[in-house]
Amino acid sequence: MMTRLASEKADVLIEAMKWIREHRGKVTVIKLGGSLMEDKVAMMHLMTDLVFMETVGMKPVVVHGGGPAISQAAADAGIAPRFVQGRRYTDEATLGVVREVLAKKISQNIVDEIKFYGGAAKSLSPAFDTNALYGRKTTVKDDSGQEVDLGWVGEVTRVDVDKILECCDKRTIPIIPSYTRRGDGSRETASREQVDFRYRSERGSDRSKRSEFDDRLAHRRRGAQTARFRGDRRRDDSEDSIVS
Repeated sequence: MMTRLASEKADVLIEAMKWIREHRGKVTVIKLGGSLMEDKVAMMHLMTDLVFMETVGMKPVVVHGGGPAISQAAADAGIAPRFVQGRRYTDEATLGVVREVLAKKISQNIVDEIKFYGGAAKSLSPAFDTNALYGRKTTVKDDSGQEVDLGWVGEVTRVDVDKILECCDKRTIPIIPSYTRRGDGSRETASREQVDFRYRSERGSDRSKRSEFDDRLAHRRRGAQTARFRGDRRRDDSEDSIVS
């Protein structure tokens, strides 16, 4: 039994070695969806994987959402969800919920979990005055081509790359909520995909890679199921960026 377990562990490390060597010293942007956060087993594996990645010389950067938790908190506050052209509309009341749940509570919980498993992490969030994302309000067009307001929904226009790399160089994992700040100090929501794209465009594709550890380092040993870093693509998990 012990020999079989040792062999399985060795196989995992051998399989991971290729990816460790490829990503060592490079930034890997990991998009963490809110749906996956509801799975405690998957989150446990993800947290230990993040600590492992940093320990072997990689530079993981987590960009997270929090759709289900935000939806539940909004419902508890009596705020009915509203969608415009398939996108979540964010009014002032919802923005307050998003700031408290996404930018503060969830982000800090991830930091605390990583510390629990022996790593170091820091939330780069406007809620803690350590913002790394900047954006502007955005609109969508209806079937007639007219612009439709989405409230406090925005798009990422700039990523403070230096602040992110400063964390990585200190062997601290940056935790970034999909929540941006505008030049006038207001905030809005933003999607994880926008953050990933903007970061890669500013640093170059060789410095930021989508995580390829989804099927390898986050593999659940019990039940042989895969814990996907990005979670699924359910409607309530495709958060827009909030600009505040």
